[in-house]
Amino acid sequence: MNPYVIQNINNDRIINEYNRLNEYQKKAILNEDKNLLLNACVGSGKTTVLIQKILYLHLIKKIPLEEMIVLTFTNKAANEILERFINFNVPVNQSSLYFGTFHSIAKKILDSSSKLEKLGYRKNFSIIDTDEYSEFLENTIEENSLNIKYKNKLKKRVEIARQNKFIYGAMKHNDDFELLLKLSIEKRKEFNLMTFDDLIENSILLLKEYGLDRNIKYVIVDEFQDCNPEQIEMISLLLGNMGNLFAVGDPNQTIYTWRGSKLNIFEEFNKYRSFTTLTLPINYRSTSTILDIAKIFLHNSIDLKGSRNIGNPIKIANHYNDFNEAFYITEKIKNLVSGGVPYNDICILYRKQSQALPFEESFLRENIHYEISLRKSIKDIPVLYWFIKLLKASINEYDKFSIMSVLSNDYYGLNLSKEEYLKLTKENFKNSNISLVEKILSFNITRPSIDSFFEYFSLNTYLKPTSSTFSEDKEYIDIFLNNLKNFIKSNSFDDFEGIKEYINSSALFGSQIIDEKINMENNSIKLMTLHASKGLEFNYVFIVGANEGLIPMKSNSCEEFEEEKRLFFVGITRAKNDLEISYITSPSGYGVFANRSRFIDMIPSHLKQMKFNENISNNFIKDMVKEVKREIIDTTIETQENSSKTLVNHHHYGNGYIESIDDGIIKVVFDNYGEKEFIEGLEDYEIISSSENLQSNNAIQEEELKNQERIFNDDGFICSESSPEEFNTTEYLEIFSSFDQPTPKKKWRIPFKK
Repeated sequence: MNPYVIQNINNDRIINEYNRLNEYQKKAILNEDKNLLLNACVGSGKTTVLIQKILYLHLIKKIPLEEMIVLTFTNKAANEILERFINFNVPVNQSSLYFGTFHSIAKKILDSSSKLEKLGYRKNFSIIDTDEYSEFLENTIEENSLNIKYKNKLKKRVEIARQNKFIYGAMKHNDDFELLLKLSIEKRKEFNLMTFDDLIENSILLLKEYGLDRNIKYVIVDEFQDCNPEQIEMISLLLGNMGNLFAVGDPNQTIYTWRGSKLNIFEEFNKYRSFTTLTLPINYRSTSTILDIAKIFLHNSIDLKGSRNIGNPIKIANHYNDFNEAFYITEKIKNLVSGGVPYNDICILYRKQSQALPFEESFLRENIHYEISLRKSIKDIPVLYWFIKLLKASINEYDKFSIMSVLSNDYYGLNLSKEEYLKLTKENFKNSNISLVEKILSFNITRPSIDSFFEYFSLNTYLKPTSSTFSEDKEYIDIFLNNLKNFIKSNSFDDFEGIKEYINSSALFGSQIIDEKINMENNSIKLMTLHASKGLEFNYVFIVGANEGLIPMKSNSCEEFEEEKRLFFVGITRAKNDLEISYITSPSGYGVFANRSRFIDMIPSHLKQMKFNENISNNFIKDMVKEVKREIIDTTIETQENSSKTLVNHHHYGNGYIESIDDGIIKVVFDNYGEKEFIEGLEDYEIISSSENLQSNNAIQEEELKNQERIFNDDGFICSESSPEEFNTTEYLEIFSSFDQPTPKKKWRIPFKK
């Protein structure tokens, strides 16, 4: 029986939604155990259940929304919950709710606490994002003349230290790293600044010592499998002795262990309290064929059940290179769209962001609408990075770090030297005779209106009206101020409070402030990494570049390999109706092999349809073969030129060579990033080839080049000793350039005519 009907809740939308639930979903909603962990299989309607659980607790169990805490991992997820409440005509006072991401809820806890000063902070603290924190550490090093080695590893060292793993203590020569950590904590408190990690850690300290300043009956957690140990501890402290827990997650979608999440998260939580486990096993998203394939990559697939028909076999396509792959998929998309499929029904997934480039070029050439999911920060827009620092310095009277950043900026600021800035700080910025400093210091007193900011700060002067970027920079600030005013209006803040909240939001949700996230409603093809696709679904999904070295990437342990499988599972289960996986014969970049992914071979033959690209013109084939010939020659020349170097590949910087090793420091020169330093023994690159191996292979490679030159004639045709044979596009001849290891084996797949 519908509980809303029994309780005479007069809301047809909620009643009808509850009626559509299956028995597993209803059981989870009606369950009244104190701690319930819901194992929600992919596509099983977990968001619907989570929202229905909150509605049930609020409308049936009469628990005020203010006595619940809802924790999510994205602002988008929190907003979706609130939007659904509004659609159900359930009254919501957003300002009084603790619905949001872990960091935003931690900030609310700190903001509302009367004990914040016990931690060394004051009200109206500012949040600095990861880019600002790196800059903050660099300033601390410079101001205190600290001796810090391995600066390119500083962020990683700080993260390791935060986890109490001081492995750097065993290095040959100690530096001032631990002093840097101590000084940076002191400076953050002095300037009233918190990092993202500070938010969680300080809220845990407050909760441990003083508890929460409100009565909480329920803590509800989304994407529970992504929690790290600190977040688990925060949840436990929020629950206290009286609170109830409802957590939804899917261990099979644990793809962030490098952030601290754990595959056995349910078992880990058992250390804090006992719990009941229920399962949502029915997938409503994908065809049973897609699900049967997905199950292959699960550690435990017993619970996953399908509700749809068999559907089509998935397609496995092979292409010559990534541009050929993009050309083929572009043509296929054009056919789909001409048949009535909207662009936003189509998604292209890849392992690395760099794989999007050929598709961008192809889509631009064909005027196809597309969007790319990019991780951008405020720092990617220099004028906003500077302007937000200006506002931070203005609203936080203690924030000398932001004042320094504003004044020392060599483009928008005054390009002050270190000596000039230190002189200002010693005088506490008094008698500076710098108009901008005076405006910053008097902001809290004068409180200018947002519409007067350009005039108040003389922004037109600092944006340099004669520069080529002036119009674009001014537009960025205009848009930012417009969004700021809308934010203040929708949340009923006064200007000063609204500026503070919005500025901190720009740190917590920077990508949303600058509007860089893709809009799922836009009629455009979506391009994104496998990680970014989590939680989304599309009718047509293309997983591209499924080659060894990309899918899966090189794994250093069984755990890493299992995570690669789970990530592939996430990609597969984005598809509702049609899935195509493609690999390429001539991949670019070291570490990526011509072999198709072993994951493709794990799929039974009756579930997949192998196909090859047959839409290649003869001219294209000729050009392609010529390219093969050129690449063979270029590869040999490049190999000979680099024969005295040790070549490496880094997951972020790409290809490079070792320049020198001195006193435990390895200097590597990368093609696109220049010189980088690594700590000997802690380097995270892969050695591609050494001079000894290359030199021993030169003779073999020279002979191979001669063989390849005999294969191709001047027109790019495959030749026999007697006469060339032209190609059509229906059959394939495989040619291998059998360079001995460590040079990656290249495999050319060329259409030919018998």
